Amino acid sequence: MNLADYDIDPKQGFLPNPDPTTNLPQQFKAWDELGAAMPLLLAEGKFRTALRNLPMLDSNQLNKGPELERSMMLLSMFANAYVNWGGEIKKSIPSNLAVALWQVR
Repeated sequence: MNLADYDIDPKQGFLPNPDPTTNLPQQFKAWDELGAAMPLLLAEGKFRTALRNLPMLDSNQLNKGPELERSMMLLSMFANAYVNWGGEIKKSIPSNLAVALWQVR
């Protein structure tokens, strides 16, 4: 049996190899900071405003693998929270998030 056929690493099993990254490169620091502040911003009802104020970042500059995976995780959380948290459900997301999500697909 070839473990790679089942995405199983011989040393780490079902855990990713390499380990997930905990920080993105400096030019994407705004995403990491928003992710860290997200629980408080959601509790205070300020997340949507914070997301709309996020700069437009070029996700094409990310390296494949852990950087891309972390970006997709953060951006997906941002999209979910933007649409579903804050009273009324939003039917769209801001362009700074939509473009970044499209780029990391």
